[in-house]
Amino acid sequence: MHAQPSGPSRKKTGPSHASAGPEGFLTDEQASAMRRLMDEQVLVNQALAVRVFAYERATEALQKAKSRLQELMARERAAHEAERKRLSRALRGSLSQNLLAIRFDIAALHRQTRERHPRLHATAGVALDNLDHTLRLVRELLDGLWPAGLDLGLQGAIEIEVAKFRHASGLTCVFQGEISGNTPLPEEAALTVFRVLQECLANVLHHAMASRVLVRIHQASDRLVMVVADNGIGFDPGSARAPDCLGLLHMEEHATAARGTLKIMSVPDQGTEIHLWLPVNMPPASPIG
Repeated sequence: MHAQPSGPSRKKTGPSHASAGPEGFLTDEQASAMRRLMDEQVLVNQALAVRVFAYERATEALQKAKSRLQELMARERAAHEAERKRLSRALRGSLSQNLLAIRFDIAALHRQTRERHPRLHATAGVALDNLDHTLRLVRELLDGLWPAGLDLGLQGAIEIEVAKFRHASGLTCVFQGEISGNTPLPEEAALTVFRVLQECLANVLHHAMASRVLVRIHQASDRLVMVVADNGIGFDPGSARAPDCLGLLHMEEHATAARGTLKIMSVPDQGTEIHLWLPVNMPPASPIG
C-alpha cells in the first residue's frame, strides 16, 4: 500500500468567471455590465433626441403662432383704422359743416341785435360761445378718429401736432429731421408714427414734468426711426407694465401691429427716450373680412 502524502489536500478547480482575465480584456461580468451601460445610454440618447425634436417643433409652432397673431393684429388694426377714417371723413363732411352753418346764422343774429335788442344780443352771444366750444370738441374728436393733418403728409402732420403740443403745454418742443419724399411712406407706417408720437407727447404732458421735448425723425430706404426725448423725471422701465402706464402699452401695440420695434430708455431723474423703428417697405395689412 502506498502512503498518502501528508499535508492539506489541494483540489484543482477550473478558471473562475469572476476572476480577472488576461491583461487588456474584460471579464464576462464586466462585458455584460458594459453592454447594459451602452444599452441604457442608447435609450437616454433616444429620449433626449425625442425631447429635442419636440422642443424644436414646439418652438417652430410658437413662432408660427406669434407671426399669425401679429398678422391678425395688423389686419384688425387696419380694419379699425379704416373705419375710423371713414367715420371721420363722413362726420367732417356733414356734422362740421352743419355746425358751421348754424354758427354763421347765430353770428348774424348776434350782429343784428347789438343795438335794438340787447337781451337777445346777449343770449345770441352766449349761444355763439357755446357753439364755438362745441366746434372745438368736435374737431378734437374727429382728429382722434383720424388726424386730418395726415392728408398733408406725415411731415406736415407732425409739425402741426408739435405746434399744438407747444400751445397746450407751454413747453419747449423741437422737431428735427425731414421725411424724404423720394421713398413713398405707406399709410399704415405714417399712422403708426403719428399715433406713437401722440402717446409720447401725452405721457410727457401728464407724467414727465419736463421742460423740453425733442422729436427727431430719420427715414432711410427701408425703415423710419423716430426718437422722442424729454428732460423730465424719468421712471423705471421695469414698472412700465403697471396699470397706470397704459400709454406705453398702447405704443407697443401700435409698433407691434405695424411690424416695428419700440424701445423705452429711462432713468429716474434723468429723463426718458422712446425709440421707434418701423419698416417702410412692408406690404400693407389687408382688413379682416
